[in-house]
Amino acid sequence: MQRTLGAIVCGAIVTTAAVMASAGGGGGGAAAAPALAKPVVAWSGPQSGHTHELWVRVRQPEDWRKLWETHEGEHARRLMAHGGGVICPEIDFERYEVVAYFRGLSANSDGEVVTEIREEADRLVIRFDSFSFQSATFGGPEAGPQQPNVTPYGIWVIERTDKPVVIEENTQRLKDQPAEWTRRAVMGTDPC
Repeated sequence: MQRTLGAIVCGAIVTTAAVMASAGGGGGGAAAAPALAKPVVAWSGPQSGHTHELWVRVRQPEDWRKLWETHEGEHARRLMAHGGGVICPEIDFERYEVVAYFRGLSANSDGEVVTEIREEADRLVIRFDSFSFQSATFGGPEAGPQQPNVTPYGIWVIERTDKPVVIEENTQRLKDQPAEWTRRAVMGTDPC
């Protein structure tokens, strides 16, 4: 029941975002709208069924369904074993596409969050930051580095583009320092 409600809410968000985007309409001689600053819809969190690092650009519904089923992991397998299906959020792939990052087995992360999307003449640049936290132990048998126990992800719905997508991660080491952007991936428009 909670999963069904969650899927309905996600679907409503995607639909609302699509309606709002299309309502932006003309304003006569108004200047062109500024470049998109955030994804249309974004999911991020600490647990995904994708257990190895993966960058993917999805432009077709069937590829999206496969990606979502693997992302849902064990929950999806249980649903399908009992004759149910995986409830995959619907996306209008004529207007939108998905860019996703699955970090794989990691520690101290609650997900991957887009900080900005910048459209340039020859590419679309997506910048993201890991929503991470610091933990420590003070002696005892668990002392030492935190063991990997999460599979963080970011799934970002963006306006469809034929430009290459460049992904940059903020890799600054200390929170009081300025952002340091490191290129992580460049994706063309080839099928995933």
